[in-house]
Amino acid sequence: SEKFYETGANTGVFEYKLKVKWVSATEFSESETIKIYTASDEVGLKVGERDFTVKVEYLGISAEATYEAKEPEITVEKATMAGVRLKVVDADLNNDPEELERLKASVTSYGDTAYGKIQFSKDGVVLYEVVIKDSTGKVISVGSTYSPSFVETDMDSNEFRLMLPADGVFEAGESYIIEITDLTGDYSKSITVTITGIQVELDRDVYPVSRVGDVKIHVTLYDDSLNERTTEIDQPSGAVTYYIYNPATNEY
Repeated sequence: SEKFYETGANTGVFEYKLKVKWVSATEFSESETIKIYTASDEVGLKVGERDFTVKVEYLGISAEATYEAKEPEITVEKATMAGVRLKVVDADLNNDPEELERLKASVTSYGDTAYGKIQFSKDGVVLYEVVIKDSTGKVISVGSTYSPSFVETDMDSNEFRLMLPADGVFEAGESYIIEITDLTGDYSKSITVTITGIQVELDRDVYPVSRVGDVKIHVTLYDDSLNERTTEIDQPSGAVTYYIYNPATNEY
């Protein structure tokens, strides 16, 4: 009961947030942290066996609820030459409401493909696995130094960003199949993305001859690799070259 805190001044309502930790084997506990094993840890264990009921008693009054693994919601936020960024909503990864959750990435083999599987773990327990395939279904080797990230967007948000850098894995204009396995709920997702390359656009096809004032030509550059600081407005240092074409001489 010492862990209960009032939700606000003079509310008379108290809360206690029970932490959940994923472990490498079946190990339930009645301490401050409930421990659950993932779907990949022991052969023959079913997902339903990992669900459990929490019961609370106070002055003879009781309440209970069942903890069930949630199916993740995964959407594509970006697919550019900077990489593929996915939004993953999964309450099962939000184990500590007072911590910005972060999963550690490692790369291992997938079948006969060296460095074909990306694993994301916490405290040494693998929670998510990712395999990248080309449009024909061939597994892509990402290499031993590949460095993706899997980070919660805010504390107690249940929302995470999974970033898969391009780093020689993705090519502009090509399509890829990203297979994601959630080992906390034993769910599998398959997402197809097409990588957007660098593009340059002008605001119009024909520009009038200016008689009063100047005619401004607006150039738009699409290059996500130049978006180095996600919280600031970037200004690339590279020079832009303009060419003026003379149709009479067929020269620039």
